Amino acid sequence: MKFLFSVLLALGLSGPALAASVDFEGLPTSFEGTSFEVDGFTFNTTAPSEVRIFDDNPGTRTTYVLSCQPGDCGNPLEIIFPNATSMFSMTIVSDEGPDSSLTLSFMTASGLVVDSFSGFDYASETKDFYTIAGLDQATSVLLTPVGEPSGFGYDDIRIDATSPVPLPMPALLLLGGLGALGLARRRSNAA
Repeated sequence: MKFLFSVLLALGLSGPALAASVDFEGLPTSFEGTSFEVDGFTFNTTAPSEVRIFDDNPGTRTTYVLSCQPGDCGNPLEIIFPNATSMFSMTIVSDEGPDSSLTLSFMTASGLVVDSFSGFDYASETKDFYTIAGLDQATSVLLTPVGEPSGFGYDDIRIDATSPVPLPMPALLLLGGLGALGLARRRSNAA
């Protein structure tokens, strides 16, 4: 009975990881480089672009991340997730009109999944919300602006983790040892 309880406890501890999110409020805005990590999410761009955190204060759009180089902030930005996910959502900051769009290329267990978002609400110059569900173990997304020279900002990024946290090797060895002891005890009692 104790062995069964130990196995169930170990399996319970190896369940799904918690959802993850990142918000850029309060982070320094002076970063210059092609890669950085925040709350387990990795943000990458290619030179000469830089990943930047922009504070719109006292504007209406708050703090967000973007891929920028002088005079052009419409550059692709890769986001690598802290764990695989079936859902991705974020807020998109844009002041462009309905001719702008965003191509999202997700790397999943079953291959590349491409989606797009368009029809931005440029009148309010605030935020648009994007969500996609049903992804097969997505590990990253490449965000590519189309027709948006001033660039998109990304904020309030969230994923729901679907990958179970693997048991560490010592726990697996312990479970195997407990199983072997239980089997040996059973055999000695039967004899």
